[in-house]
Amino acid sequence: MIHPKTIAEEQFMRAAAYAARFELTVRLRAGAIPQLEEQPIKTSLGDILKLVIEHYQRVRTEYDVSLLNLALQCRNKILHCELSKVKEKLIDAGDGPRSGGVIKVRNVTPDTAFETLQALIKGQNIGQQPVEESGTKIHRDIYGWLIELYKSGYFESAIVKLCAAIAVIERLADHTTNV
Repeated sequence: MIHPKTIAEEQFMRAAAYAARFELTVRLRAGAIPQLEEQPIKTSLGDILKLVIEHYQRVRTEYDVSLLNLALQCRNKILHCELSKVKEKLIDAGDGPRSGGVIKVRNVTPDTAFETLQALIKGQNIGQQPVEESGTKIHRDIYGWLIELYKSGYFESAIVKLCAAIAVIERLADHTTNV
């Protein structure tokens, strides 16, 4: 049996790979636009994306712009492990809300783990809190949110949005001679 953490990490890696590919696609497109090709590499992706969107203003749609901006936000939050913000951005864009059902329990030690699990199985309130009611504010929150995004399907949603945004950039590139 594969551990859920392993599956969640694999989904995170896929999402991070598409986030990186989104950045690469935007920067490659900028490098092929004469007015942008001399932009320094240290220019933020957000600034480069704004310039690319502006360059294609005659052939892009408002949906394209909103999708590209969502992909930028997802990329930033995924790569910085602000996983609760990934879910928040996707919900704001109309995807959800849905729960992975992950809970967190504080102050569990090796000596109390068995009793804690027994109490949870019995449905007792021992101070557990749904992960989705908290944010990714400190490093110990990352694990719960990693599992929450896997179980709720938000990693897959982010991948779909990132792939769609990559397709938009590639479609806009097809219009280079008409811009």
